[in-house]
Amino acid sequence: MKSTSIRAASLPVIAALTLVLAGCGSSSGADGTASYGNVDMGAAMPSEQAAADMGAVTEQALSAEAGSPAVNASIIVSGDATVITGNPRDAAAKFTEQILEVGGRIEWSSTSEYDSQPYASVTARIPADKFDEVLAGLDQYGTVQNTSTFNEDVTQQVTDLDARIKVLEDSITRLQNLMDQATSVDELIAAESGLTQRQAELDSLTAQLEWLDSQVSMSTLNVSFSTDVDSTGFSLGKAWQIFLKSLEVVGYGLLVALPWLVIAAIIFLLVRWILAKRRAKLAAGTPNADEDDAANNDPETLDVEVVEAEDAP
Repeated sequence: MKSTSIRAASLPVIAALTLVLAGCGSSSGADGTASYGNVDMGAAMPSEQAAADMGAVTEQALSAEAGSPAVNASIIVSGDATVITGNPRDAAAKFTEQILEVGGRIEWSSTSEYDSQPYASVTARIPADKFDEVLAGLDQYGTVQNTSTFNEDVTQQVTDLDARIKVLEDSITRLQNLMDQATSVDELIAAESGLTQRQAELDSLTAQLEWLDSQVSMSTLNVSFSTDVDSTGFSLGKAWQIFLKSLEVVGYGLLVALPWLVIAAIIFLLVRWILAKRRAKLAAGTPNADEDDAANNDPETLDVEVVEAEDAP
């Protein structure tokens, strides 16, 4: 009981000491602004105040995001398809009409011929809620040879951009209020500098969010239309086209190689002429050498030379 009463009696004393120490360490100005030593905390630079506000708003946005219910998923959908039809140009035109009817638009289209066969390609931007319907209806233009789709989840990116945009908008509002309340040129310049920087960041983030929203709301579908080329086996017309194509390739190759063939032929003929001339010289010089050897080895010739040498004075 004594210890309990002692603790109860000491509580007012501890509270009084705390107030005295707090009064010695800090004081309140005439305008009610807290100060520490000689530094007026109410006269903080606008940029520092904006940074503090931005940090507080960021924490608020993150806490609100953590406690908020699940948001709708943001999915970017794209696809590719190939349709075999007897008239690719007509099929591409009808497909374009369908896209416009469902509220989409044509981003790119082309028509051409390959091996005397018509070909068409269309890239369409379709409302996301109509994508599956359009993809399933491609069989009305011909035989759908293959299809492929790709989904990209950008929910996290959209959520992050939304939070950052909100933070920047609140920060810009606070900086505008600081500009209105600025009492010196330095404060006004600092606030304007911070406002310009945050406005540029806000514009960039807003553009990114708008692009993601457009990609999510409008899906992309690339469709290629081509004719049903005979693939059952041999055909005379097909063989003739292949033969003409091979002749074209061979002729082009010969045309490219012709200068090198001429140079190679000249070098070959020159080497052949040099070798033939050398062989002719060797053939012409061989009998003379044999006759000289025979004359040198003849006994009669040797005797005559000995006699002549003895008769000589």
